[in-house]
Amino acid sequence: MSVLTVAVVVALLCGDSASAATDLIHHEVLDENGDFLLFWTYDGAQIELEARVRTRGWVGLGLSPNGGMPGSDIVIGWVKDGQAYLTDRYADEKALPPEDESQDWELLSGYENDTHTVLRFKRKLQTCDVRDRVINKDTQRVLWAWNDRDPDDVTGPAYHTHRGVRSSILLRNDIEAESLPNVIRSHDVVMTNTAIPSKQTTYWCKLVEMPPLQTKHHIFKDLSFPSHVGYPIGDEDDGGQVLMEVHYDNPEQKEGMTDNSGLRLLYTPELRQHDVGVLLVSQSVDHALVIPPRAVEYNVDNFCHQECLDTFLDEAGEPVQVFGVMPHAHLLAKKMRTTLIRDGVETVLSSDDNYDFNLQYIRMLEEEVTIKKGDTIMTRCTYNSEHKTEPVYGGLSTENEMCDSFLFYYPRMSLRWCESHAHPLNILGFAGVQEIGYSSEAPVFIDSIPIVKPANMSNMTYLDVVESIVWGQDKAQQYSQHLRSGNFVSRCGGKMQTDGDTILYTKESLLPHPTVPAAAPVFTCSTSSGTVGPQLSAPLPFMAVMTSLTILFTL
Repeated sequence: MSVLTVAVVVALLCGDSASAATDLIHHEVLDENGDFLLFWTYDGAQIELEARVRTRGWVGLGLSPNGGMPGSDIVIGWVKDGQAYLTDRYADEKALPPEDESQDWELLSGYENDTHTVLRFKRKLQTCDVRDRVINKDTQRVLWAWNDRDPDDVTGPAYHTHRGVRSSILLRNDIEAESLPNVIRSHDVVMTNTAIPSKQTTYWCKLVEMPPLQTKHHIFKDLSFPSHVGYPIGDEDDGGQVLMEVHYDNPEQKEGMTDNSGLRLLYTPELRQHDVGVLLVSQSVDHALVIPPRAVEYNVDNFCHQECLDTFLDEAGEPVQVFGVMPHAHLLAKKMRTTLIRDGVETVLSSDDNYDFNLQYIRMLEEEVTIKKGDTIMTRCTYNSEHKTEPVYGGLSTENEMCDSFLFYYPRMSLRWCESHAHPLNILGFAGVQEIGYSSEAPVFIDSIPIVKPANMSNMTYLDVVESIVWGQDKAQQYSQHLRSGNFVSRCGGKMQTDGDTILYTKESLLPHPTVPAAAPVFTCSTSSGTVGPQLSAPLPFMAVMTSLTILFTL
């Protein structure tokens, strides 16, 4: 039996919260208790937000570079004696943020009742004020806070009584359902009172039977999947079961916590035009992924080889259309990008220059992108390891790293995954290794690869060699350039429709490089202190729960 990952998302079964005005099409609950609700809409020039908070005091909302106060763009508002007030502020330190000289947030309306304060306000996406953060399609760290008292007329807002941070994408391309099926069924997959182990990383799986299906059905997400696609379940390839895998990250190893999160699957017998496929393009999850310590910006590239794509596209008989991308890496990742190379020209499918492991989110593309024969798909992850003293390797733990892109596309083809990594000799050659006992046609665990030459290194293991390197910022960049100019090993696999066999494709080649790289984003405002744009630094500690949905297939 083999498995196909459908999605990696955070999903909770929850009831309806407060309803917002119909013109504010996006919303999020910012705190765990549902006391701070944020609704918003945007166009190409500005964003309009409405905060609904369970307090009769002041309300604060901010955009932070890293989840902390310093460097944050903050708005504080309140309602007093029937009059609404709003102040645009900027935090230089962990203290009451002073008012910004340029008041760019505009109050639209505000009121309070016996329990809540409601404020609506707007701002340009790019204000050209160095103390305002640019609102773009990258991940935003949204600060929230409130105090149950209005600000003092002399001293201003008192210290917050409640605060937190939530990562979100404000400029998102969620697809609203143009038409829902006439017949909608639902099935809940829930981790009911599941005890969370008191260790750093746990992968927990729950297997459930779907209700009996007499015919093929489509799973759909009315705010994610386009109206012409659905994920198939109940066809000849389907075992009629759903496997939910939950990744618990408990860095403080707390005891006594339980989980009741889960997924609600909506499905219908009214089939849409196309079946959805999911393609994983990734770095191999093992010690071939080496993140050197003390590196401020370290790039890792992986790719789906065009010969592999061609094989499966030939079988499918037509190109495929990508409509969504979900990047995935761990704590050191700061930027992620998925690109397509066609005839040497690079096109960006998805990018995030402020990536946060806390947010596992499918980025819906503004326009569908065609993948056809001759194309190469690439994923780049950029890491910051300046606080590390030892290398960080690829692995399943949150303290390890990954570099993945999940592509959502249609029509579904047999290809399920592509992975690549620098050739082991390419990796070890940086430290002077000349020959190893390795063949990509008969791969072994990278840790057990024997070193043949030079003789004085033949008694060393793979990890011995990597950890013998004296790492530093310059050395890390030299290593990155060394890998990028050497050989890579790429593999892919899938279940061929014609013969039912699982095919594994292996190829040694150089890393693909575009002859016409994608243009870097251009910011329209510059100042004497530099270009206005996002700033990056390490995220705060957190407790993460990630859920993946897997359909089981019987071979």
